[in-house]
Amino acid sequence: MLQRCWLLRRLSRTKRPRLASESKCTKYTKHTHGLLFGDRWADLRHRWRVNRARMPNRFALRREETLNRTALRILALGAAAASLLFVFALRAPSATAQTPADWKRLSAEKSLGSPSAPIRIDVFSDYECPACGHFYEGTLRPLIDDYVASGKVYLVHHDFPLPMHKYSREAARWANAAARIGHFEAVDRALYDNQGAWTENGTLDGSMEKFVQAALTPAEFKRVQRLMQGCISDSHDELKGCAVDAGIQHDIAAGQLIPVTQTPTFIVSAHGQSYPPAAGVISWPLMKQFLDQILSQK
Repeated sequence: MLQRCWLLRRLSRTKRPRLASESKCTKYTKHTHGLLFGDRWADLRHRWRVNRARMPNRFALRREETLNRTALRILALGAAAASLLFVFALRAPSATAQTPADWKRLSAEKSLGSPSAPIRIDVFSDYECPACGHFYEGTLRPLIDDYVASGKVYLVHHDFPLPMHKYSREAARWANAAARIGHFEAVDRALYDNQGAWTENGTLDGSMEKFVQAALTPAEFKRVQRLMQGCISDSHDELKGCAVDAGIQHDIAAGQLIPVTQTPTFIVSAHGQSYPPAAGVISWPLMKQFLDQILSQK
């Protein structure tokens, strides 16, 4: 029966009238084919469904791996871009300072003591910040009068005016102008000593300028005034016509690298190593004890 049906199927492909027996043969062939090959086709269909179900997961894994690689590349590029931005911020050209030697000179102008002192303290401060005022009067002033004067500590001032303090940037400009003519310490002290007086009105009543003038001789004050041309403003932006703003901006960029999150922030360095940055006010007895411990480690 199977052979005859096979022959009839071959003949059915030719153009001839269909025989009545062929319909029976067709039913028989379908039944026989199902018995012979039904299990095999069912197994193949099952495998195909399983593989089809697995394909989206495989593609999802590949897609996830691709996204992870892309994210890592983006992070690497972002870190490189951030590093370049900081480098450009530190080396940005200006009319007053364009080389590392210029930045070193400007930093030295706002420093007290001997660069060869065994201990170096870098202080990031804001002239209008109340905590900075307390830190200066209670800790830095006795430090300057004792350890800086005796050659034990080299104190380096860095300006970090906070935008929340309206007149802090202008006060930093006056201090930097005085530093250019070699009288930073006098103006630095005058601004902190009279912080409560000039922070109320800033430049409105000229009180800040008045205290700077009182700390200098008439000739020195005239030189500072010339440097301050184009700088009298309570704006925290870098003024194009201000000769001292580049130095302030350089200090801000250096503080952001640490990063400085509040003022005052100071860093102590000694014996070729730097201690972690410390923020806030520390009393003079505690600071003195810490410095004495460092000096005893010779």
